[in-house]
Amino acid sequence: MKKEELKQIEDYLLLYKLPLDILLEVKDHMSTQIAEIQAEKEITFENAFTETKLAWEKDLKPTKFKLLFQDEVPMIVKKLSKEKYWDLLKKSILVASISLGLNLIFVFISKDVDVFSVLFRIQNGIFVILPIIVWLSHLKMKKYMKYDFKFRGKSFYTIYQQNVGLLLTSSGLMAQVTLRDGSFLYNYLQGSEHSHLIGFLMTLFIPIVIQINVSFAIFNFINHKQTLKKIQNYIVE
Repeated sequence: MKKEELKQIEDYLLLYKLPLDILLEVKDHMSTQIAEIQAEKEITFENAFTETKLAWEKDLKPTKFKLLFQDEVPMIVKKLSKEKYWDLLKKSILVASISLGLNLIFVFISKDVDVFSVLFRIQNGIFVILPIIVWLSHLKMKKYMKYDFKFRGKSFYTIYQQNVGLLLTSSGLMAQVTLRDGSFLYNYLQGSEHSHLIGFLMTLFIPIVIQINVSFAIFNFINHKQTLKKIQNYIVE
């Protein structure tokens, strides 16, 4: 296929603001379909392209996905986002579950609330420091971590780019948890203060929810970085 024909496919897909990683994947599929239609029906590129656009009409149809996107996105972006983000979320829940298990172990191995408070803060402090380390160690690719830095000013470079900011926001939320001493949790399970049920539940579950966010942000960033490497040849510096 000619270079200008591939460019035409790319420009068409940019109209739908597909993230570049998805755009390139769809572009490969469409170019293959166009070539097959041309060979089978012996028609021009323009006619084959028209048929291919009709075949992709459902996948490129705008739809709402308010959970992750402010504006409407093509159906294929919604579908792939669900698949990719669900995979990251499962890993994040696993990490937070392990952290919860450690937290409960700390309750029963600590000789008093002061010892537990130290362990509680260290454990949660790790979730504060890690995102900051990840961010600072990748300052060379800082522009690809910005929400408004886009391919040709239209599309994110990867499907993960819009969530990179979670690294710092989730770290900030986790810092608020680290300021607490976790005494409600210790006293409820090891002491006789069972009247503070709400405090116990908040101390137990709020850190877990934020740890899921932190873990998700880190996994999301790792995938963003890996995807950028794969599409490096298409990135306009």
